[in-house]
Amino acid sequence: MTLSTWVARFVVDNGRVTEEGRRLRSFQRRRLDEADVDLHVLHEPVGPKAEELGTEAIEAIGQYFLNDRLSLTGALTRALRETHATLLEWNRRSLPRDQVGVGITAALVSGNTVFLAQVGPSLVYLRRGNKLTRLEPTVEARQPLGEGDTQPAVRKLELNEGDLLLGASVALDEAISVQDLTAILARTTEDALPDLYLRTKELPAFGLFAITCYQEAEPDGLPEERAGVASGVAVGAATQ
Repeated sequence: MTLSTWVARFVVDNGRVTEEGRRLRSFQRRRLDEADVDLHVLHEPVGPKAEELGTEAIEAIGQYFLNDRLSLTGALTRALRETHATLLEWNRRSLPRDQVGVGITAALVSGNTVFLAQVGPSLVYLRRGNKLTRLEPTVEARQPLGEGDTQPAVRKLELNEGDLLLGASVALDEAISVQDLTAILARTTEDALPDLYLRTKELPAFGLFAITCYQEAEPDGLPEERAGVASGVAVGAATQ
């Protein structure tokens, strides 16, 4: 028996629902000298013109990560710092009304290990047993990319069977109360995702990923085979 993870995600973009989009992208890093790893990056725009640059930022982070020869956490940290430097330069050349910042929630998933990075506005919850805990960025990383001297940091989480790590756009706080969210996430992930979708589908822009840890028993009947949730809204992938 081994612990594995199932990652489900969806994006709402002006009424259109997809697996990934402007707010959320996923990248697969496959190398012979390391375990398979997936990177899921969600951005939170800060400023009226930050939506487009946020989308470009997560693409840049993903490409830096895929091409870097450093360790997983080293590559992610450098990707965040390089993107921060690029946005700082953009703001230096822009008028005050055009200044932008980008909050980032990034999760590196390999087996039941998750390396989590949060910079600026970020909404992450960890459900472990009956307890729901909100995970906050470190003090040094509370400013978004493109502002000040923010220092991205990566924390390591070892998920246990039944744990759920949820990363979402901060609009989730307005769409669902903490009490309701606790009740929703007390269910299985497959039952919770359709409810989360119904509560957020009217938002103009929204992204969410949910990482569930389970104990793999047999090759048949893995969560990935049951990944179609809410009429195909959320698509899952199993990682061992």
